[in-house]
Amino acid sequence: MVVWVALLIWITVVKGYLGSLLSDKQKKLFLLLSGIGVVFVMGARYADPALKGDLNNYARMYMKMGMIPWNEVLLNSDLEPGYLLLNKICSVVFPWTQSIVFIEAFICIYFTFRFIYLNSDDVYLAVLMYLAQGLFIFELTGFRQAIAISLCLYSIEFVKKRNLLGFLITIALACSFHTTAIVFLPIYFIANFRPSMKNGILYGIGYYLLLGMIPNLLLWGSELTGSDYSVASSWGNFTGPAINIVIYVVAMWLILRENKIICKTGSEIGYGTNNWRWNMAILGLIVYLLRFISLPFERISFYFSASTIVTIPDRIIPIFSDNSKKVAYILIVLLLSFLFLYRLHGTGASIYRFFWTK
Repeated sequence: MVVWVALLIWITVVKGYLGSLLSDKQKKLFLLLSGIGVVFVMGARYADPALKGDLNNYARMYMKMGMIPWNEVLLNSDLEPGYLLLNKICSVVFPWTQSIVFIEAFICIYFTFRFIYLNSDDVYLAVLMYLAQGLFIFELTGFRQAIAISLCLYSIEFVKKRNLLGFLITIALACSFHTTAIVFLPIYFIANFRPSMKNGILYGIGYYLLLGMIPNLLLWGSELTGSDYSVASSWGNFTGPAINIVIYVVAMWLILRENKIICKTGSEIGYGTNNWRWNMAILGLIVYLLRFISLPFERISFYFSASTIVTIPDRIIPIFSDNSKKVAYILIVLLLSFLFLYRLHGTGASIYRFFWTK
């Protein structure tokens, strides 16, 4: 845990050195410096091709890919072609096995921090939120889906500009890394739905329809990915799921609150600009709730959970009075830091080991 605590300290020290992070230059520099720290810690983790586990499996595959002829790259695995080609190209340019861990880390952090820069005013809290709410910890081992999620975050800019072609190309590229990225496709078409009672009811109806379709969806998903998604999930320890559900609900409440305030002022300026956040959050909650039927839905919900990263940090502090904002800010920083370390506890990443300590 020492390395992860050091990472939190590094991010906070960078924030303290740069100050308010209100200017565009400060935001970029903070994301660059903190991003370098995160990429280093992600990429420097010990990966041994001789051992089992997702991280080691990806390292072993990368090592073998360098020895496979180009004409056989897509014939030696059932994995998606985009990920296979990425491994082949990079293994030729960077034959060092540890390279794939750094490459995946760079891709995830670049696209996520770009997403934060474009969509969050408080980039410091947004980075802490990203570390704490679960997506980052999943990215430590789920390489293929992590890259697919990162590309889906990139596609949000096409959604905001109503650029269907750019969006479809990006989603197709994401699917070439993990076929589950297809679940992000509806965002383009429902992104501008305004939060309302009517649309909330429609989402509720959609959820119950999905419950009835689960058997066929699991069968389709298993055939699509070559994995068995039929396993049912037990409730187990409810702490983790409760945290995720609260995060989703808080994010949606904050967006509703913002829209209500704008409506009361009678101003149309900026109205609806955050609707994509609402729709990502509510879809994420719907998919996440299906985890109690089949655990893989928890992973699929990660495609939508990034909306919480850029919503909660920006909108939770303004709720507090001017006199209590500083105290609230410190408490939220401590809470997110604790949540990050709590989520790491019990995972393979909690006991950190650098690659040079072989």
